[in-house]
Amino acid sequence: MAFPILEKEDIIPLPLKYEEHIKGCTIFWKKPPPFGKFLLLVAFNNFKKKLDKLEWKKFQQQIIVHSIPSEAIIRHTLINPPIDFVTFETIEGHAYNIQVSLIFEISNGREIIARGFIKFISAKKLFLNKNKFKNVQIIPISVSISSIHCIIQWPKEILERFKGILKIRFWSNGIGSEVPVRHEMSKFEIRSIPGRKYFFELRIFNSRDFRIIAAGDIWFRAVHSQQELAKLYSMAEDYCKTTQTSRFSYFYRTKPKTYFNFCMENDGGIMKVYTKDESGHSASPINSKLDGLFFYAKLNFNGTFPEMSPFGDTRWFIRAENLFNPEKHRLYFADFYCNARTHYVTIVISEMGSKTDEFCKKFLIELDSKNNSFLEYRFNNNNGNIYYFTNMKLWVEFYFTENLPLILGNFKDVFPGFQGSSTIGGVPNNKTCEICNLYPDLF
Repeated sequence: MAFPILEKEDIIPLPLKYEEHIKGCTIFWKKPPPFGKFLLLVAFNNFKKKLDKLEWKKFQQQIIVHSIPSEAIIRHTLINPPIDFVTFETIEGHAYNIQVSLIFEISNGREIIARGFIKFISAKKLFLNKNKFKNVQIIPISVSISSIHCIIQWPKEILERFKGILKIRFWSNGIGSEVPVRHEMSKFEIRSIPGRKYFFELRIFNSRDFRIIAAGDIWFRAVHSQQELAKLYSMAEDYCKTTQTSRFSYFYRTKPKTYFNFCMENDGGIMKVYTKDESGHSASPINSKLDGLFFYAKLNFNGTFPEMSPFGDTRWFIRAENLFNPEKHRLYFADFYCNARTHYVTIVISEMGSKTDEFCKKFLIELDSKNNSFLEYRFNNNNGNIYYFTNMKLWVEFYFTENLPLILGNFKDVFPGFQGSSTIGGVPNNKTCEICNLYPDLF
């Protein structure tokens, strides 16, 4: 079904509001009128067919946060309705430009249904110096995170020093609740849901005038801890230990032809990285956090490339040494999961010394590039060449974290199987598989 292109005045305005906290900012918006026939007849006022069968899952909300004046993108992600807020950390005195768009996938692209803009300058010092937060003592809050159990902690001596009214609020999935507290408390434990985002705030009020005298807050997401990720890595190794690796010479990336045309026409022939979706384990540390581009290297058992792809009709090839140089890049294990029967491992390729590399060191499992089951290189002393090998038992996803010029590779048409494009927002993992789940009995 092809929709007419919306004119600017046809796009429904999406009013945005923001609230600064001690360590960051929350952007709120109110969802447009109920989706279905009413909304789309407003948006497409010249389109008379009934559109009331459209479902929420066919819509997504795009969040773009720019830092002004550089206009550098500090966050660019897609989230599924009905979520109506987003949080991010801010830097004192920095200006931010936020755009939230409600988009709908159609056969020949995307249509923007509603859009909102807001600009503000982070003024935490002013925020803290307002009457409400004048002379407020900052309470440092830390959190120990795992996918199913998180512990929020703060210094007990601060609560002992400020004998006021203590209040704690805890937000889960956009819903806030007040927590019964005692002054002797110094931690708060929760049974978390993998991948869910949480917000925790602690306030101490003066018992006479109810002025805030101490405050702290923190955002966090329930992701795999290093211990959990190490166990998941061990499970992936066990799954592959009886399988030989196969030599390959090219990485490849398959997308609809329109994707590559867009890169050529709008980005100067550069494939730009974008934030990873929610595919795989919802508790993966890289979901909605790390920017990159997905590649594969798997071949058929006869050494040929797969002729069909569920991701699009155009495949781009790049020499293996141009994507992974062991003297320039590091490898990190990020995920092991399945969709029904097919198993996947996600390997991040990051440039040494980059901010991405620092993130990976902190949250992922670094691999020995000469000895692992998923991507390794071997140096041939006779001819000086480097040979690359990958596993054949499962699909290894290589998440490359730098922009790439298309001129470095070559194109080939392939048959687009299934839907012929990536699933917006990603495909969640099979949570009951005992091979690739840490807690198959919990969900």
